[in-house]
Amino acid sequence: MITKINNVAERFILSIVGPVFMIYIVAIFSQVVARNYIQISIIWLDEVARMCFMWTLMLGAAVAVRRQAHYVVEIVPKRLFWAATALKFFAQAAMLLFIWVMIFPGSTFAWMGLHRLSSALEIPWFYIYISLPIAGIVMAMFLVEIIVADIKQVTIRVQGK
Repeated sequence: MITKINNVAERFILSIVGPVFMIYIVAIFSQVVARNYIQISIIWLDEVARMCFMWTLMLGAAVAVRRQAHYVVEIVPKRLFWAATALKFFAQAAMLLFIWVMIFPGSTFAWMGLHRLSSALEIPWFYIYISLPIAGIVMAMFLVEIIVADIKQVTIRVQGK
């Protein structure tokens, strides 16, 4: 069940991240052209690029959690199954702590941005900062799926011996 929900969530996120990343690229490219060839600085393009970058980064990191694409340093060889598994569960516990910080203090930070306006676009920074807790929630969903799958692997291993 959680896999089906996460499949939908991942497809939805990827459908958002692609266009937002393209807006980011266009904003950066336009700013470079404007500064170097037209000799003007379009300040609002900087803010658009910053906002798109933040959303792309946060949502992309959430998808990377599901795909387990973040860098991993394997200290213990996989042939030492129990030690490697214990270390993996420790890393997942550390990720849960990080996700907690993204969700709860991140929510507080986002709400603080409700009363701070961006200088050029004059929109609340809330709309950018809310990417932190949203990405944290999605990461938590994805990490639960991974932890459940890892527990199933351990259970199969225990029953097999």
